[in-house]
Amino acid sequence: MYRTDNKNYKARESMGSAFARSCLGQFIIFAAIMLVLMIIASLTVPSEQEMDAKVTDDIRQWIESPDSIEGDKSSNDWIDNTVSNIGFTFTEAGPNPNEKLLQRYKKTNRLEQYEHTFFRTMYLYNNFSADGVRSSIGIFGMVIPLINYANFMPKEGVLQNNFNKPPKSTVIPDDYVGSNPHLKPYHYKGDPEN
Repeated sequence: MYRTDNKNYKARESMGSAFARSCLGQFIIFAAIMLVLMIIASLTVPSEQEMDAKVTDDIRQWIESPDSIEGDKSSNDWIDNTVSNIGFTFTEAGPNPNEKLLQRYKKTNRLEQYEHTFFRTMYLYNNFSADGVRSSIGIFGMVIPLINYANFMPKEGVLQNNFNKPPKSTVIPDDYVGSNPHLKPYHYKGDPEN
């Protein structure tokens, strides 16, 4: 103990607590925690088979979900997708898949995996997204789906009708100046060419 100027006694701070409170000490502690997390992440990357099985199961759940088709019509469908994906992380698809929709999915889509140092990603390729859409991330032994029903199932229904109808003309003649009779086309110094 040592005496301070105001005649109070104070215990000396230990070297460890002084280091933990310093900026360098906090940076080193943060770097050590991140190093431990990266080592754990690299050791717990899901296998290819586990990723493939889980993503296929998540896609089956999306196909079998009765509100997934209606969900992509709203402007806030990202909320529905996020909630569904969180739920699909912890659930499994039913034993009886909808074979018609499953065959339609398999006909137009393919999945590819990419391995990284600390995680694994899976991309969905089809005619809608030739560059691929990230459909899941595997990290810390979990497979987190990022699936949207609109990314892998083609829309059904008529996209255009009235094929014999001529297109609407939106060309406005140059001399039209509105309904005010006092307005006339402007010509620079009275020259009609300018």
